[in-house]
Amino acid sequence: MRNPDWRSRAFRYLKNAVLALLLLGALAVIIRPSAAMFTETIAVGGNVFNADTLDPPTNLAGTPATTDGAVDLGWTATVDTYASGHRLFRSTVSGGPYSQIAEVSPRTTTAYQDSGLFDGKTYYYVGQSYAGTNWVSVDSAEAVAAAPGVLRPQADDVTLSLSTSVTGTIDTNHLATDYFTAAANVTYASNATDWTLVLVLRDKPTVDSPSTVEIWWQNGGACSSGVVAGQTFASGTGTVTPATSLNGVTLTIPKTAGTVTRTFVSGDLLCLSIRADEVAGANDLHYYANTASTSGTPGVTRLIGPFTTSSFLYLDDDDVTMVEELNSTGNIDTNNGATDYFTSVPTLVYASNDTDWTLTVVMKTKPTTATSVTLTVWWQNGGACSSGPVAGQIFATGDVTYPVAVDKQGVSFTIPKVAGTVSHTFVSGDILCFSFQNNGTAGANDIQYLGGTASTSGVSGYSRLEGPFGQ
Repeated sequence: MRNPDWRSRAFRYLKNAVLALLLLGALAVIIRPSAAMFTETIAVGGNVFNADTLDPPTNLAGTPATTDGAVDLGWTATVDTYASGHRLFRSTVSGGPYSQIAEVSPRTTTAYQDSGLFDGKTYYYVGQSYAGTNWVSVDSAEAVAAAPGVLRPQADDVTLSLSTSVTGTIDTNHLATDYFTAAANVTYASNATDWTLVLVLRDKPTVDSPSTVEIWWQNGGACSSGVVAGQTFASGTGTVTPATSLNGVTLTIPKTAGTVTRTFVSGDLLCLSIRADEVAGANDLHYYANTASTSGTPGVTRLIGPFTTSSFLYLDDDDVTMVEELNSTGNIDTNNGATDYFTSVPTLVYASNDTDWTLTVVMKTKPTTATSVTLTVWWQNGGACSSGPVAGQIFATGDVTYPVAVDKQGVSFTIPKVAGTVSHTFVSGDILCFSFQNNGTAGANDIQYLGGTASTSGVSGYSRLEGPFGQ
């Protein structure tokens, strides 16, 4: 017989099991996922990255240097102190494209001289700052500057002509003065910087010779009349020490105070005077005008300063920078297709197709009807221009129409630059060639022009070729 207590024991076991299950259920409610344990949320902000832009240099400016073919550049450093330095870029055309010319470091260096430029040519600059290898700023504002103009007093290049002779001699008596007068291709001058005079000396002076040099502009008259008040660009005294023959010496002529600028108009002259201030004889200055130095400052006697000159090649026999192969009074197309050729003398140093070229011709009374003419400008080494244009060496070419013209009327024509890039730095034997070919009928379409006579109507001046070249 079963024990009667088994039922009570079973009931106790069942009760305990139920209680255990209830306890486990309660615990399950308490330890539900953690979201149930919070009654508030806390917002966590996202990551913040500080962006920085490398700033370019500011206040970039250029001025003509006091040496041949150079521009002095200056700027304010980028405000970003972590920058490594600055890069400078140059172009011959406003707005570029630019080519890098220098990398200047550290950041605190804010000056650079760009050298090896062509006298009187205008250049355009921008700057960038850089950090490390690949981080660069945008371009700075563009600066524009011209390399200093150079006037050379030599008889075969009369941009600056001696008033006496090719070989100058001053101070044959006390306070003797020699004067120079610039021809009409100076277009602008100022006192923005000091000027520089280079003299190639003969065997005198035998003792130190203080000399006063003055530079000014005037309209008409003769430079020998002396300095014009308010129109002086530079004035000062320099000492020429005893020197051997063909020694080149350099005199700095301090710029005047204030601001003196002049955009040259018809009749304007640029004047320079040299006055020896000491005793006659021992202090005489003897100099060469067109003979290069063999010691000291290299080159020929010349004036360097903040001025510009026009790029003119004249088609006449009075100023032989451009010589016609026939005669000073041109007469082409005595038969259909006749061509006249011009050859530049070797004062040219550079030419390009950066811009269109311009031909101005002072006409005679023909043609009697309008006529088409082909104009071409190119370079070659040796030979004769009459051999014709050289492929790949042409700067500009195009057809123009010569109008019916009266005697001594000046007319100008644009010669379109060729496509692509054509530039040339002239070396020994190189010449610049120019031709115009008459495409009309013989007789009525003959073109006759004056080489050494100024126009009396239309475009002023002489028959000339203008373009992107340097002398």
